[in-house]
Amino acid sequence: MPPLDQDPPVHTRYRQMLLPFFTPQRTALLEPVARNNAQSLLRDAAARDGCDGIADYCFPMPTVVVGSILGVASRDEAMFCEWLVKIVEHGGTDPDGQAQLDARKNDPRDDILTFLLTAELDGEPLNDDQRLGIATLLLIAGIDTTANTLGTALWYLATNLSAQRELRQHPELIASAVEEFLRVFSPVSIARITTTDVLLGGCTIERDDQVLLSLPSANRDERKFPNADAVILDRDPNPHAGFGLGIHRCLGSHIARMELRVGLEEFLAAVPEFHLADAGAVMWKPGPIRGPKQLPLVFGPAAAS
Repeated sequence: MPPLDQDPPVHTRYRQMLLPFFTPQRTALLEPVARNNAQSLLRDAAARDGCDGIADYCFPMPTVVVGSILGVASRDEAMFCEWLVKIVEHGGTDPDGQAQLDARKNDPRDDILTFLLTAELDGEPLNDDQRLGIATLLLIAGIDTTANTLGTALWYLATNLSAQRELRQHPELIASAVEEFLRVFSPVSIARITTTDVLLGGCTIERDDQVLLSLPSANRDERKFPNADAVILDRDPNPHAGFGLGIHRCLGSHIARMELRVGLEEFLAAVPEFHLADAGAVMWKPGPIRGPKQLPLVFGPAAAS
């Protein structure tokens, strides 16, 4: 899935090719799409006095944004979520994604899939595997990670009424709260293969060893973050590694931040005090990207015990 699994200098050229689709300027154009979709989803949920925070909000909210980037019809967005479960949770492949690319050959549009059909790397057109790999990466990184971070943030707020009230009373804190949720609830660990022998913390990692970079653990490093296990909504500074570090830092970080901010702003504006319908019914997903799989929420104050 280039450029995630590429080394320089090829990696650099892949990122330069894709970067124009993920600038702050492009992100600003996508914010109304995200906000309108969030409001529509919440109108439906509010009519039921509750929802499954994951199925009814956290996944469909960023899916529409990614659909806009890829240029797919709204009827295909539910299919994206099905693909994600197959790929991320069950290790499957994406047998239908090529059809989306093939459709652009006869129906070019102003979207990234059409761009990939004509894009070149080192003067050569991309092949089908490269195009499909990039599209699959955008699908996973653009939906699954954002949806899981948003879902975990809602889970935390549903179980911490004081934090929920603080963000309602001080909505200007939502931006810093997003950074803290990214730190404390980082959904991703990254697999890598070393290119040279390394001595790290007294442990020798040999060339070609497989390693897992635990970004969630790095974000709980007490040497970097005072009171590292606590959620501090106005933590400053907050140099977390939620988007990775170095050359492979998340290409879509601007979009993810926007979606998380808008997702929390709209949820807190539309929904009164909310809590878990049943703490025991919260299910956490398997696979390499952590987040709630099922999050039953009730709108309104919890009954006094």
